[in-house]
Amino acid sequence: MKNGFVDRRIVNEIGNKLVAIREKHGIVSSFLNKLNHNALKKEAIIHSYKIEYPGTLGDTSNYNCHPCGREVKRGISNLNDAFIFGMRAFNPKNLNDSLVKGIAGKIDPELHKGEEAPYRECRVKIKGASWMPQLPSEVNGEMQIYFQKLMELLDDQTISSCLEAAAYSHLHFIRIHPFVDGNGRAARTIQNIVLAKNNLPPPIFYPGERLDYYARLQGAIEDWSARGCHNSAVMSNGALFSSREVSFYNYIAGKVSASLDRLV
Repeated sequence: MKNGFVDRRIVNEIGNKLVAIREKHGIVSSFLNKLNHNALKKEAIIHSYKIEYPGTLGDTSNYNCHPCGREVKRGISNLNDAFIFGMRAFNPKNLNDSLVKGIAGKIDPELHKGEEAPYRECRVKIKGASWMPQLPSEVNGEMQIYFQKLMELLDDQTISSCLEAAAYSHLHFIRIHPFVDGNGRAARTIQNIVLAKNNLPPPIFYPGERLDYYARLQGAIEDWSARGCHNSAVMSNGALFSSREVSFYNYIAGKVSASLDRLV
C-alpha cells in the first residue's frame, strides 16, 4: 500500500549498498559490521537528544565535564531504554497504543513514574510552527489510522515500503503530537525501530541541522494538509513528486543511504 514517495534511485542505491556489504563481509567482518551497526544506533540516539538541546551540550565524549552532564546522560539512557523496549515490543502485524505509550513512558520515566505515557488531554502549540497538532479528542482516532497505515506499509516487505514506513512513522507522529512531551524523540525512536527491524541503519540528525530538519518537517505537514489530509488519494503520475511532503521522505531515505556509506 505504499504511495511511491521514495525516489527509486535512492531505493536502488540502498539496495546496491546492502548487496555490497553482504558480498564483502566474511564471518569476522560480519561481526565487525554488527558492531558498526550498534555504534550507528548509539550515535543516532545521542543526537536525537542533542538536536532538541543544541545550546546546552558539549562534545559527546566529554559529557562528564558539562554542568548538566548527569541530566544529559539520563536523557540519553532513557532514549536507549525506549529503543530496547520498542525493539522487543514491536510487532509489524499488531501495532497498537501500548507500543507508543511504552516508548514515551521510557523516554520520560520521571514524568510518567515509569509507566506508560497517556495520550494528552490538553491542546499544545509548537513554538515557531505554522500548524497546530490534533485536538486532544482527535488523538486516539488519528493514532489508529497511523497504526493501520504503518502495518499496511510494513506488510509489503520491500526496501521502498520500509523506507516509506520509517518516514511516515516519523512525520505523522510529529503531526499528531499524541503526548504532552517527548514527541520528537519518540518519533525518531519509532522510525529507527522500523529500520532496525528491516536491517537498515538509522538516519542521524546532527544539532547543526536543527533548523533544516524542523523546516522540512513543517513543510511536509503543510503540504499533507494542503492536499486534503486523509481524504486525498495520492496521484501515481508523479504530480506530487516535487512537494515538500515527498521531499521529506527522500530526505529520510537519503540519510539512511548516508549511514550505509559508513558501513560500506
